[in-house]
Amino acid sequence: MSGPIVYRGWRPRRGDCVVVKDLGSDHKSLPLYLEVMNHSPTGFEWGYGGSGPSQLALAILVDRLGYARRAEAMMLHQAFKITVIAKLDRKRWSLPSGAVDDFIASISKGRSPC
Repeated sequence: MSGPIVYRGWRPRRGDCVVVKDLGSDHKSLPLYLEVMNHSPTGFEWGYGGSGPSQLALAILVDRLGYARRAEAMMLHQAFKITVIAKLDRKRWSLPSGAVDDFIASISKGRSPC
């Protein structure tokens, strides 16, 4: 896994969703990773349990685990969506990479992440 980062999402205008990974001194748009799994070609969403939140959950996990571990991300992303992504504030949120790592660790140790 890469070093500490913060994933951030917000809505600058009605209907738009922006998601970046904040690297401290820089930030980059989070890719959709549609080549891994295509839940929502129109983009990310959060704050509920639909297809846009599924795509965001998958993208964060692939980004955090690395593309080589995409199969693991594919297995975990629905639980991550329900446990974390569906509960994010609809307007603006931030999610430290440590919280993502904690979720991954809790699942891999067989504990409930809730």
